[in-house]
Amino acid sequence: MSFELRAPAAGEAGLRREWYFLSLFRVLEGGLLAFVVFSPLATSLVTVHNTGWADSASIAYIVLGSALFLLARNRRWPLRQLIAFGIALDLSTFAVLLHNLIGFSNGVGLLLLFNVGATALLLSLRWSLILASLAALLQFGDWYGFG
Repeated sequence: MSFELRAPAAGEAGLRREWYFLSLFRVLEGGLLAFVVFSPLATSLVTVHNTGWADSASIAYIVLGSALFLLARNRRWPLRQLIAFGIALDLSTFAVLLHNLIGFSNGVGLLLLFNVGATALLLSLRWSLILASLAALLQFGDWYGFG
């Protein structure tokens, strides 16, 4: 089972453009998550369960998201690997933040929903459904208290 793109390599320019804007949105999300974790203004809205994990996850997300944004236009990097790394980064970061940010799980879930939906446009149907089910399991795990 290979990690396949939906369109052939001839139409990769459009996929790269979509990936570029998704990577740009990932940088915006990283800034918003860093604001929620580090800002004293957000302490009235959000309770951080474990500050070390939340701080590390938000810093890693903004740094790695910025790196993916810078690599998005570079054609030397295969698009499949960039997409796989990007969605793995999203799922792992949001899993940590879902567990550690009390009172903000709906916001994190909506950010994850957008990332999985946008990534699903770039992937085949099989991989899109696998990623959607993983994101749903993350949300259900947080909701039922398994995390």
